[in-house]
Amino acid sequence: VEQTKQCKEEPKEEKVVKPESVLIKRRLSAQGQAISVVGSLSAMSPLEEEVPQAKRRPEPIIPVTQPRLAGAGGRKKIFRLSDALKPLTDAQVEAMKLGAVKRILRAEKAVACSGAAQARIKILASLVTQFDSGLKAEVLSFILEDVRGRLDLAFAWLYQEYNAYLAAGASGTLDKYEDCLIRLLSGLQEKPDQKDGVFTKVVLEAPLITESALEVIRKYCEDESRAYLGMSTLGDLIFKRPSRQFQYLHVLLDLSSHEKDRVRSQALLFIKRMYEKEQLREYVEKFALNYLQLLVHPNPPSVLFGADKDTEVAAPWTEETVKQCLYLYLALLPQNHKLIHELAAVYTEAIADIKRTVLRVIEQPIRGMGMNSPELLLLVENCPKGAETLVTRCLHSLTDKVPPSPELVKRVRDLYHKRLPDVRFLIPVLNGLEKVGRGFLIPVLNGLEKVGRGFLIPVLNGLEKKEVIQALPKLIKLNPIVVKEVFNRLLGTQHGRCPPP
Repeated sequence: VEQTKQCKEEPKEEKVVKPESVLIKRRLSAQGQAISVVGSLSAMSPLEEEVPQAKRRPEPIIPVTQPRLAGAGGRKKIFRLSDALKPLTDAQVEAMKLGAVKRILRAEKAVACSGAAQARIKILASLVTQFDSGLKAEVLSFILEDVRGRLDLAFAWLYQEYNAYLAAGASGTLDKYEDCLIRLLSGLQEKPDQKDGVFTKVVLEAPLITESALEVIRKYCEDESRAYLGMSTLGDLIFKRPSRQFQYLHVLLDLSSHEKDRVRSQALLFIKRMYEKEQLREYVEKFALNYLQLLVHPNPPSVLFGADKDTEVAAPWTEETVKQCLYLYLALLPQNHKLIHELAAVYTEAIADIKRTVLRVIEQPIRGMGMNSPELLLLVENCPKGAETLVTRCLHSLTDKVPPSPELVKRVRDLYHKRLPDVRFLIPVLNGLEKVGRGFLIPVLNGLEKVGRGFLIPVLNGLEKKEVIQALPKLIKLNPIVVKEVFNRLLGTQHGRCPPP
């Protein structure tokens, strides 16, 4: 073991011992003093002693530019990518963009399996806002292929467009957002097999309904097969977006005079529900009265013919245009009996053609009011001058199938004796009079040019033979059938049957 150690130490001793040098250099101590060594040939000065070198930092590596190869002419050639590639044409660029979009769209199932469906929707929504109309049409077509399954993509696109409008600040426009919304609504409207609930969902969840989008909704309501759903959507907009509820309500009110019966009837049903709401009642009533007031004009205004008609040409009133002004008013009349006075005021100023149409359409609403209506009784009591035929028509409508009430008979009798001695008021309430005397029959006959059997029977029932004989001179001048009815009454035969002529 010791020999082995000595063998290992011998090389070290050879390295340490250097015959050429007789000095052994030492490092300076901490105090900087040199240590002398015995056996040196001559003492060296402190200046000649080796000064310890400070620790040197590695030098930075400076990249060396590779020398460029010299060309044939001795000049260095620079490589440019544009020299090696040819620029794409506009058609090629569009084709590549369209292909990329289609690949992203068709990767729907693969992305869904990987759990990145939401990330894909966000990427598509962000990209589609930067596309031109052609690529947007491709995305829209993809959405409409499966509306329910891709509704998230539709809303993401719609909200991304609206967010871009808000981010632009004062300089932003709603053009792109409006275009996106109209594309979606129009696409849903044109697809016959789509579920109608999707249309309502898009309308109600859209951040903003623009004027053009509202016009699309209006056209949706004008489709007879979808009128109910479209107006139901409008109703939801009215109640869920109160800041613009009157704008939406105005569209529904316009549909109340639509030329299509089914569209108009649906609109009137929804408006009558709206009329029950206190916050909407005044607006609906004002709209109805504005249309009613149009009847005082000598010619129908342009609002009844639409914006595309020539407003300078004066067209005459027709039965259809008169009804357009009355549809909404007559629908509200049974719910608000006070409106009857507005009709009487307009009736007195209207032309003859309008009056005839009013008398034809007033029957059903008057029956809806009932003969015990305080406002209707007030109209009978204070019949305006020029509205006698209107009041008479109301009385006929009320007493056509049921006998008049005592209160109605009292108002008619007072009107006849105190204000307007017009026999036309008395005819509808004959069945309600307790006693009919000669003093009543003669004025009635004098005021009529033609007496029908249906009128004479209740009169004869209340008269004695003596009174009928006294009225014969007047009766003989009337219809022969009426004369036969009188003789049957005098002979005591059954007057329920009309004798043969």
